[in-house]
Parts: sequence; structure tokens; C-alpha cells
Amino acid sequence: MVDYWVFGDETGNFDFSPKGTAFFAVGTFTVSDPAATSLRTNLAALRIALAAANVDHDGIFHASEDRQAIRDQVFPIITAAAPRCDVTILEKAKAYPRLRVDDHTFYKYAWYYHLRYVLRYIGAPGDCVHLVLADYGTKKIRAAFRGAVEDVLSQLKRPSVRHKLAFWKPGAHEGLQAADYTLWAIRRHLELGDDRSLNLIDHLFRSRYRLFG
Repeated sequence: MVDYWVFGDETGNFDFSPKGTAFFAVGTFTVSDPAATSLRTNLAALRIALAAANVDHDGIFHASEDRQAIRDQVFPIITAAAPRCDVTILEKAKAYPRLRVDDHTFYKYAWYYHLRYVLRYIGAPGDCVHLVLADYGTKKIRAAFRGAVEDVLSQLKRPSVRHKLAFWKPGAHEGLQAADYTLWAIRRHLELGDDRSLNLIDHLFRSRYRLFG
């Protein structure tokens, strides 16, 4: 039996007005249990090294807030973990009106199509897949989003593979911080045309799918 860890995050917002982001994307960072342990060890070592060097850092690696000098040290650790990365991109201007009724509906739609593709490739009979998604917002929002993903899993999971779902704060596991970094690189590419960070990890992506074509 093998344990796989599928860390998920999203980028963009649910604002469909001109003030909102042009894209919303969900992505996963998948590693086997030994690689997840190694990732945690290496990022923890970097955290300690930053503290020893008197670098002001809160201990949680967050790409949009970290300085470039820190990002330059995090990305090699991410690539060393040799993860499987997948991202599903939704251009919000092309979203069907029925998907814009509320945040919950749009969120569920994005994760359904992402997981429908990814989960078929993760795990063999007898394996366990731990799906850990980044938790943001209030308890009410978490409950709604968790219910949406539980419904998705009930439709997609294979009976021969065990699936366990968790919503954790980004500081709970380095895998979520690595997922944040990969989604940040995608966002820089989509919103700003800046491929500097994406070029470092582009070879890790098994899929980069634009849902609306």
C-alpha cells in the first residue's frame, strides 16, 4: 500500500466584476509519502536557516509575500520533491452564467473538472490518497467548500482506492506551501506574462488545462 498526498490550492478570486482577477485556477501538488516527508524536512531546514541568518520571516512560505531571495531558495526544494503538478484554468469572462450564481457553485465546478482528470492517475488498488486543500476564510465558507468537494469525491473516487479529505491552514503542512508556490507561478504567467518562476517548475506539470477552451 502506498500513501499519496495531493495538496490543493487556488489562485484568483470569485469577483466577476472588472475589479476581479481575469482568471481563477485550481491546482494540485502530488507526492508519495516519502517525498512529502522530504519536502517537509527541507523546507523546515530552510526556515531554520533563515532564522539563523536573522531574516525576518513568519515561518510560512507564501510566494506572494516572500522576497525574491527566499523564493529562489524555495523553488529548488520544490523541484527536488519531483511532484506531479496539475492545474485547471478558468477564464472568468467565459464562465457560463449558471456558474456565477455564488462562490460555492463556481468553486465546486472548478474542482470537479480538475479532480475528475487528476484522481484517475493517483493511486492503485489498495493505496490511500490524502487530498488536502488550503483552507481560507470563515468556518461557514470552509463548511460550504468542504461539502462541495465531498460531493465531488463521492462522484469521482474509485472504490479500490481510499480517499481522505482535509482542509488545513497553509501553515499546517509544507505541501500546501509548495502548492501555493506553484499556483503563484501560474498566476504570474496568466495575469502578468511573467514566466520567470514558471520556467523553473514547468517540467513538473502533467497538465495545464484551460477549461473553457
